[in-house]
Amino acid sequence: MKAGSIRVIITGGGTGGHIFPGVAIIKALEDICDTEVLWIGTGRPIEMMALENTGWGHRILNVKPIMGMGISGTIISLFNLPFNILSSAREIMRFNPHIVVGVGGYVAGPVILAAKILGKTTAIHEQNLKPGLSNRLSARFSDIIFTSFNETKDFFPDKNVILTGNPIRKEILACNNTKFFGSGSDFFKILVIGGSQGATGLNRLASSAMQILSNSAIKIEVIHQSGKNDQKELEEFYIKNNINARAHDFITDMGSAYNCADLVICRAGATTISEIAAVGKPAIFIPFPHSTSGHQDENAKKIQDAGAALFFRQDETGAVKLASEIESLINQPERLKNMSLRARELGKTNAAQDIAENIIKIANLNLVNKSETIKPGNFTGQLI
Repeated sequence: MKAGSIRVIITGGGTGGHIFPGVAIIKALEDICDTEVLWIGTGRPIEMMALENTGWGHRILNVKPIMGMGISGTIISLFNLPFNILSSAREIMRFNPHIVVGVGGYVAGPVILAAKILGKTTAIHEQNLKPGLSNRLSARFSDIIFTSFNETKDFFPDKNVILTGNPIRKEILACNNTKFFGSGSDFFKILVIGGSQGATGLNRLASSAMQILSNSAIKIEVIHQSGKNDQKELEEFYIKNNINARAHDFITDMGSAYNCADLVICRAGATTISEIAAVGKPAIFIPFPHSTSGHQDENAKKIQDAGAALFFRQDETGAVKLASEIESLINQPERLKNMSLRARELGKTNAAQDIAENIIKIANLNLVNKSETIKPGNFTGQLI
């Protein structure tokens, strides 16, 4: 039996960028103590897949985003907000958690607010350098804020902020990146990640660049996460053009995918950036052009400035330019190696454990004995 036990509500969802860090946090908690979990999310397919076979409780909150829905959509979302808060409060009272943790996404806001109204300990994790609307609002009702970037603290000047990095799944941290291009393989291996839901603009740009490289007799091997909607089209495109490539709607074993890649081409969501840094892979970031407040641009620029990646805006980059940049990197293996090393310097591989230990500490301080401090990694108290 592990020392101590804790009940945690974790809330967030919509994309893998919110869900996978939350999963990593809970698994880190389970490594430290007995953990009872209730996840309150959106019920979207990526969420259902990630939570399958975890044994955690799962509730779906019928909430819609406030922004980006048009005037009528915003009015409906605001009208439904009190009902969402009430539904959240009902689940919180039933489960009676020691702490409620938000990991971003519009579903987290009503849950964090309801928890605060009920006097529960609350925390949020912000994955991006520039916080989104949900976490900017949730921060007002949070006892502690975990961040992935040091600069993010400036958005929460009056709050308790702890820099932890972005939690990474164990299977990705197990990636053993010991090779660099030119150390044994004739094929340059490119991993294209369109995100957990795909990215049509990036998919078409990257596949066209692969066609140019292949037609130039450059030896490449491509693994492409396309999203469900684009998979068939990409498969047919690669076969028709005799390109050495495989298209997957979703890659479950991302650790292996990262491990075999010499270069990653992807969006600039915080989770993808953190994974790439943790495993030390050179990358070309092409941010989603409509990301909230341009947060993907901010993420990508930070990594580029550190010398770990290249950053191009989708509307300023054509297939010829992208292919040219890839070819330039292929011809400079030492540059790829240096980018990889810079990426590793940015990686924070203990983020999930650090957040888990702080969750236990703050919950215990608030609920058991406010005069005692529990050392991270040495939790022995029963939370009641």
